[in-house]
Amino acid sequence: MTPQAAQELLVALQQQALGIDELLERARLLGSTWSRDQLELFLLCMAGIECDVSGLYRSIGQSLEAEIQAALIEAVRSFAGKPVAANQVRARLPGAYQERSPLGVLRSAPHESYSESLVMDYGFGQ
Repeated sequence: MTPQAAQELLVALQQQALGIDELLERARLLGSTWSRDQLELFLLCMAGIECDVSGLYRSIGQSLEAEIQAALIEAVRSFAGKPVAANQVRARLPGAYQERSPLGVLRSAPHESYSESLVMDYGFGQ
């Protein structure tokens, strides 16, 4: 599954809860050759996606802390691996987050989210 196809599925889950069969069909229409098991594993590993007792997957949204973590990760990555001071990172944060202190979030933030790792690093982006 390509990152673009994965993103389209995640956007669909933000709009409505969907069963695995419908998600699998949508993935196939987007060009994915994944099996049902692969898609279920992907969804279980995605941050912000849950499966209820009826088997429907839905996006539960991100908490404020998760949003700030994502903004911090994006700001740090924008320096392309070069060492930077915290004030430079803060300057690259979206305006809504520049007023908040990110130190507590930084301490609890993972180095990478599982979803990014699955899609980009471990061949799930194929």
